[in-house]
Amino acid sequence: MGTSYRSPEGNGIDPVVSGPGRSSSLYNRRRLLQMGGAGAAALFLAACGSKSVSGTGGGSSGSSDSILWATNEAYARPPMINPFTDETGIKVQLELFSDVTAIASKLKTGGTGITGFVDGSYHAVDSYNAGVLQQIDLANVPNYEKNVLPTFQDAKAHQFDGKVYGIPMDWGTDSIAYNGDKISGKIDDLSALWDPQFEGQIAMPAGLMEMVIVGGIYAGVPDPFDMTDDELAQVRDLLIKQKPLVRTYWKEIGELTNLFASGEVTIAWAWAPVLDLREKADMDMVWVVPKQGQLGWYDAAFITSEAKPDEKKAFESFANYLVGDTYGVKLADEVAYRTTSKAAIENISPAKRKELDLNDPEQFLDNVNYWIAPKRPKAYEAVQTDVLNA
Repeated sequence: MGTSYRSPEGNGIDPVVSGPGRSSSLYNRRRLLQMGGAGAAALFLAACGSKSVSGTGGGSSGSSDSILWATNEAYARPPMINPFTDETGIKVQLELFSDVTAIASKLKTGGTGITGFVDGSYHAVDSYNAGVLQQIDLANVPNYEKNVLPTFQDAKAHQFDGKVYGIPMDWGTDSIAYNGDKISGKIDDLSALWDPQFEGQIAMPAGLMEMVIVGGIYAGVPDPFDMTDDELAQVRDLLIKQKPLVRTYWKEIGELTNLFASGEVTIAWAWAPVLDLREKADMDMVWVVPKQGQLGWYDAAFITSEAKPDEKKAFESFANYLVGDTYGVKLADEVAYRTTSKAAIENISPAKRKELDLNDPEQFLDNVNYWIAPKRPKAYEAVQTDVLNA
C-alpha cells in the first residue's frame, strides 16, 4: 500500500530486501466493541543497543535476543523502536508490508520466521480464523491492564473466545485532507470529493475496499459494511461518476504524501501521516471532520503461531513497551497517530494532545465511526475492481 516512504537512516537500521498495513471495514464505537472483527515495501533489520533488562516499558524480556515484527513503516521508525532495544537488548527485525492480508496468507503457509505482526480491528478476526495467532500471556504485558484505555481493553477485535490475542497499540481516523494553501473556505462534507471545481486534483484510495466504504457513507446507506446488491450498484455508479474528477487512486500513504507535496493533488480521502507535511514541507494541511463522520480503526500487536516460547516471551516484552510511557509519545510526534496508552498520553506535549484530540480520548471515541469487516468482501472487491477498470 512503490516504495514511497522515507527510508529510515542511521541508528542501526538498514534496508535489506523488498517485501510486502491496513485492511478493511462504519459502525459506531459500541457496535464495533460488540462485534470485534493498516509503507515502504521493504524488509529492514534493526540492530541496536546493549544488553540490559530494566525500566518501565519492557517487562520480562525472555531469552530470545531478537524478534521479527511485521508492520508498516509508520510504526517502526528508528526513534520509536530504538529505546526498546536500548532498554532490553532485544533486537527488533522489521518486515514492512502494505497489506496485512498478504502477511496473513504467508503465515498460513508457514515458515515465515515472523514473531509478531500488526493487524487491525477491521481484519484480525480473519487472522484468528486462519489459525495464525497465539494467545498472549498478560502476566508478561502488565501495561495492558495498567495503561490501555478502557475502551480498547473492552474492545473485542483482539479478543476471541474470551482470551486476549492482541495488544491494542494505537488508533486513528481516516478522512478528507486538503491543502489549505491551494483550497480556501471550509470543507465539512464528503461531497467535496465529488465537486467538479476540484477536477484533476482529487485522490482516492485504490485498495482495502475503502473507496467502496466511503462511497456507501456518502450515499447514506444504512450499513456501509453490509450493503445490498442494489446499494453496491448505487455506490459503483457514484464512484464511476466521480472518476473523471480523480487524478489518481493511491496505493501507499507515502505515495499520497508525495502527491500532496508536489502539488499534483490538493484534496483526498487520506490517512493521518499526510499531516507530516505541516512540519516537513510547511504546508497548511487541513484535516476534515465531515458531517457524515470519519472512519475509525485500531491496530494491535499479535503473536504468530510460529513463535517459539522464548520468542513469544520476548515479543510480549515488546508489546508491553508499545503500551508503555514512551512509544506512544514518539508515535504521536512522528506520524500523528493516537496511542492507546494513558501513560504515553500524559507524556505527550499539550499542543500535540490538543492537535490529536487526546485531552479526552474517551469522549472523542464516542463520535467516531469504526471500520468492521464487510459482510460480503468479494462483492465489495468487485465494485472496487469495476471502478478502477472503468
